[in-house]
Amino acid sequence: MKLRNIFTKPDAIAAFAVLLAFLIAPPFAAFAQSDKTIENKTPEIPKPQFLYEYIAPRTIVDFMYALKDAGQRGFRLDKLTVIPSAEAETSKQKAGRTILAGTIRYDGENRYDYNFFFAEGEKEPDTKLNLLADKGWYFRDVVTVYGGGADTDPSGFFENSVYSLPTIGNLYLLERASQAKSNRQYKLLKAGHGLGRNPTEKMQILLNEAVREDFLPVATYYSFGITSIVSVDAYFAILVEKNAPAAKSEYRFIRSNRNEGLRKDIDKITTEGFRIGVHNMNSAVMVRDAEKRPPIVYQWVLTGKKDYAASLARIAEADTEFYSGGVDIIGGDFVKSVLIFRNKTAGNANRFEYRTLRMIPPREKKAKKGAPVTPPTTPENAEDAFKKMLSDGFTPRDVYYSDEDSLNVLFARQK
Repeated sequence: MKLRNIFTKPDAIAAFAVLLAFLIAPPFAAFAQSDKTIENKTPEIPKPQFLYEYIAPRTIVDFMYALKDAGQRGFRLDKLTVIPSAEAETSKQKAGRTILAGTIRYDGENRYDYNFFFAEGEKEPDTKLNLLADKGWYFRDVVTVYGGGADTDPSGFFENSVYSLPTIGNLYLLERASQAKSNRQYKLLKAGHGLGRNPTEKMQILLNEAVREDFLPVATYYSFGITSIVSVDAYFAILVEKNAPAAKSEYRFIRSNRNEGLRKDIDKITTEGFRIGVHNMNSAVMVRDAEKRPPIVYQWVLTGKKDYAASLARIAEADTEFYSGGVDIIGGDFVKSVLIFRNKTAGNANRFEYRTLRMIPPREKKAKKGAPVTPPTTPENAEDAFKKMLSDGFTPRDVYYSDEDSLNVLFARQK
């Protein structure tokens, strides 16, 4: 009876409630706090010494594994280039395989995963891309590759573990950020190329329709494959992406089959207020914004020319800034690269010093009979030389390959 009276008195009930809260609440609160911490905590990534790193030439699968490892350390792909299979022996890789090289940049806030597949290996590349987009993947870049052959991923980890390339094929590189969800949609616009066809006109019609549906171009490329002794499958393509309501701009597709033709066409159309949106070795999508802006002037620097160093010095003194790299010609035994600079945007008065660092020696060329052979010059340790440039205040802006000058990284440092 006394016990019952104790718990029925108001003061006693309040005291007991306080005691019960004291006994139960701390461990419960600690559990709740610990659970919340575990749910939201992201393991801290040690900040590296340098914000950029270099991934040396590797086969596609090996390069992707290196890229995936870098993504788990907080690095994200910055620049990427392809090296012809003919150069593979210089890179101590098995001849006949496509070789990739590139640079990565430290992010730290996100972790990244990477994947790839060949557009020509799929009946409908955009269908495959949309299926992967549902899993969080999004298109990051396209790399044009030349030749034939096969490469395998023994683990079967990647979406395409075995592939075969047509004469000119295109590698889709995909990215997935750890803290981002992809709700993107993709369409591939194609126009056949050959006698009696007008791919420019057809592509423009398809592009206009896509833009009206809020799809915007993220890549343009060319494909050429020999399907039989008498049949060739050649076409121009634009990959478009819908990610959010698109800004109202005008888009124009241009192409050229000539070496310098595309550059000349770009220079001509920029006088009408267009700028480069996306581009490839022989096609580009130009953009004209609704808001009128001063015309953009592009300057082209061919890396394999004897006056390359002088051209870089001239560019450094001009009122220009680096825009992007671009493949000018690609073939079985030759690749020529061009660097693109443009007049500076409003409010950007900085000037830059440019330097290039050769990462692998060029292929040995047959000297004339009796002529002395000059050995190629290359850093004894390319990765150490890369770090030295970073410590000197330079930032990598592009990585490119040309048959005359081999694999190089373009660096810039603000004056």
